[in-house]
Amino acid sequence: MRSRTALLSSFFLSSWTDRMWEFGAALLLILVDKKSLVLPSVYGIVQSLSVVLFGSMVGSWIDFSDRLRAVRLSLFVQNLSVALCAITLGALLEYDLRGTSQVIALTIFFLVSCCAKLGSVASSLCVERDWVVVVAAEDKDALAAMTARIRQVSLVYVFHAQLLPPP
Repeated sequence: MRSRTALLSSFFLSSWTDRMWEFGAALLLILVDKKSLVLPSVYGIVQSLSVVLFGSMVGSWIDFSDRLRAVRLSLFVQNLSVALCAITLGALLEYDLRGTSQVIALTIFFLVSCCAKLGSVASSLCVERDWVVVVAAEDKDALAAMTARIRQVSLVYVFHAQLLPPP
């Protein structure tokens, strides 16, 4: 029971921070160009396309790699990418970059944000595919309940992340 609570708590906090970053990044992109919603829209489209185009490759990589190594690497890539995105957005806002400098900074931001999204997908897949199954052991009811709870947490944060303050 303790391991189930720890796993669900970890997934809960991870989902929360992922969704908060996605929402916060979109708000910061609005500050870069206050007259248009093009940048947040491009951000959402680029992230979605990265998952559509490269999500199966990430899943295949997870299937053929050591799970603990995969989780560690995916979390490292995700956290490093989020940090680089934050630095890029900070530079855009602090130095009021315009013209070619702005285009380069935004291109870097969008490409690195794709890495962050794919890292998030990889860590979620590791938890959903393997860790839930291991923690549930042979108990099919526990597996169904944990899988349902993880889906609920994920869906709640997709719609309500902007309403909840960070942990």
